[in-house]
Amino acid sequence: MNPRANHVDQIRPFPVLEERSLAYVPRKFLRGARRDLNDLPEVRPGSVLVFRHGSRYVAFNEAKHLTGAEEPVVDATAVSLVDTRAREFTVHFQVPSVNLADDFTLRVTFRARVTDPERAAEAGPVNIEPYLATYLERDSKLRKLGEPFPVEAVAEVRDLVVSRIDAYCEFNPINVPGLSVELVSSTVLPSHELRVHEREKRDEIRRQSVEQLRMDAEDRNIKRHEDLVTKGPDTLAAVGIVRGETSVSEVRRDAREDERQRQERLEEFVRILQREGALEYVDVDLTQIVEDHLEKLTGKPIPRSERGGLRSGEGEPRGAIGSSGDDEDDEAPDEADLDE
Repeated sequence: MNPRANHVDQIRPFPVLEERSLAYVPRKFLRGARRDLNDLPEVRPGSVLVFRHGSRYVAFNEAKHLTGAEEPVVDATAVSLVDTRAREFTVHFQVPSVNLADDFTLRVTFRARVTDPERAAEAGPVNIEPYLATYLERDSKLRKLGEPFPVEAVAEVRDLVVSRIDAYCEFNPINVPGLSVELVSSTVLPSHELRVHEREKRDEIRRQSVEQLRMDAEDRNIKRHEDLVTKGPDTLAAVGIVRGETSVSEVRRDAREDERQRQERLEEFVRILQREGALEYVDVDLTQIVEDHLEKLTGKPIPRSERGGLRSGEGEPRGAIGSSGDDEDDEAPDEADLDE
């Protein structure tokens, strides 16, 4: 047997479960001989006693209790307890792969049943799993099926193995005296290392898939908020109201505060220009500025009639700051005037 080949299940003698030698039973005058039943194995369900007398083996198959006075029982020199129920036996058998570090593990299941208790008792107990493993080892072609394949090619090797074992068992039937042994199933099991590898790969694929979904959702969320920010403060305020993060009164208060700050900055800007004397050289329509400022203070648009009163001449705006307002030939001072 190949040293790397076989691992078998727990060894169970079959089909003879127990054997005992029996002493001679003396015959008494005027009384028939009787064997003490305590000398016999306990008959279990699905089993039968087979008595040996000389070279003969006799199975006690009668559907009644033994009395010990039966001739085969009295004259027997040995007794065997034979299991007559069908039993299944599984053999694990390894064949090499293309890589010397890895093997394919074959699992083959057989069903054995006693067909002749006398012959089975005569042959004695059989260590059935090692016997079946040796039977499979004799098929040299079976042992070479996995050599062209890596250990990951379980499916390809399984098809070849199943077909080969079916054919091998059909053309080379198992011959055990008193038994009928038939093939039940065969398959190729992935190695423990391969199972661990595939499990880790599966988990990693799942993890990456979930991570990608999260990243896509995050990107969509970022793009959505970016669009909201681009649309301006009014949109952001509306979002805050919908989400319950702010109220309408808070939004109005913030808007008024923003407007007040902008107005203060504008007034400060105008004061700076005035303090530096720059207003005289800036083409500014003060009438429009005043009108806009009054509208913000009152919250109402200025009537058209009142607008006319704020303007000079025939409804035309005053001249730019720095002009007389009366002489339409006035011009802004040139650089020579500024130097003086």
